[in-house]
Amino acid sequence: MIFLSIFLKLFILLLDVLGLMKPIEQKILSLLLTNSRMPDSQVAKALKISDHQARYYRGRLERGVIEGSETVFDFGAVGLREHVIYLKISHLDEYQKSLHEYFRNHPNIKWVAEIFPEYSYRVSIVSGKVSEVENIVNDVEVLCEGNVEKAEVMQSREFLKKDNFTDKSMYRPMTKITLKKKEWELARSIYRDATVSLAELGKRHGMSIESVRQSLRRMEMCGFIQGYTFTLDKEKAGITFWAQACIRSSRLAHHLLGITNLLHSDHSFGRARRMFGTWNLEIAILAEDYDDLRRLIRKIEALFGPDMKGSSLFITQKKVVDHQFPVGIREWVTG
Repeated sequence: MIFLSIFLKLFILLLDVLGLMKPIEQKILSLLLTNSRMPDSQVAKALKISDHQARYYRGRLERGVIEGSETVFDFGAVGLREHVIYLKISHLDEYQKSLHEYFRNHPNIKWVAEIFPEYSYRVSIVSGKVSEVENIVNDVEVLCEGNVEKAEVMQSREFLKKDNFTDKSMYRPMTKITLKKKEWELARSIYRDATVSLAELGKRHGMSIESVRQSLRRMEMCGFIQGYTFTLDKEKAGITFWAQACIRSSRLAHHLLGITNLLHSDHSFGRARRMFGTWNLEIAILAEDYDDLRRLIRKIEALFGPDMKGSSLFITQKKVVDHQFPVGIREWVTG
């Protein structure tokens, strides 16, 4: 938490130097990055300003450096697993259009990006059965007429960091929950819009404001909802490289505390998780330039030392599916 506060202040100071933010906006952004659902009245009270000022400067941020908002979920709370598939496809130009259509329409796929150099795509899947993951790989092989050169499947085991600006205080212990139909609908509504009001949610789903509040609270308490955050415009934030570092380490359990502290000490480290497969750790990295990218990788290498047995770095070129809610989880909903 201390490390995050220091680096968050440095990042906000950089934005101020670039002339993108006023001092009051710096303070408001600090609050909202760790809870994007914080009401204007609470922001105003914390900063001792009027509700009107909080609303006005928040609007400036949302029209500027803030790109959007999202809810951070742990699908393990509803008994599901997240898998990541790295695909290498030859003659990609011939199949790209049909592949993108398939990815966007698949009920269990939540995120896809074109990457390089070793692989063509990184695909994130939420599912309750391994067979669903196998089916996706088989479908891609059929669509590409056997031109899938390599398909590396890994299972997500544990998130070490949920996103660039999430801090340790956001993490909630996870207990299993069976979603009710209304809760599933609420989860879909707030997935890519974490700031939608309780009143609007109630109107959409035929619920009272208090029922919406209680349902969100239940999903928060069991750890299905881990928190609410804003996403920032990478270009305005000076981000040039967006990469995934996949690492194979021996004695990973021995290094968990150190790597967790490192990840939360620098906002350039994004979503990170333990994996089961060829690599046992995957870390998203946002870097200003190549030198910055190398600096961040050296930090990881220094932490693991001789226990780092192998690594691969994949650069994200373009998002194909951007945090699409996996509607396939509907079959795990009751009521």
